[in-house]
Amino acid sequence: MMYDLEYYERMLRLNSKTSEEICRIRWKWIEGLKPKTVLDYGSGVGWFRAWRPHGVEVWTYDIGKYPQTGIPLQTYDVLCLWDVLE
Repeated sequence: MMYDLEYYERMLRLNSKTSEEICRIRWKWIEGLKPKTVLDYGSGVGWFRAWRPHGVEVWTYDIGKYPQTGIPLQTYDVLCLWDVLE
């Protein structure tokens, strides 16, 4: 059975208290940019998207086999690479 992205994100939010805290810190760090479109490159399981603020669209890409949106737009307000370059 395949689960859609909305179901998957709901399960992440229900089962990931530590990730919620980390993502809230990260969102606070970029909130001054007032992004409407964000690309989370190297998104892993998708916590950053799952905890996104209302009104912000987040697209996800990762080489792992996680549910993700891909990179459909030409430009984004913010590009995030959390834990990718180390």
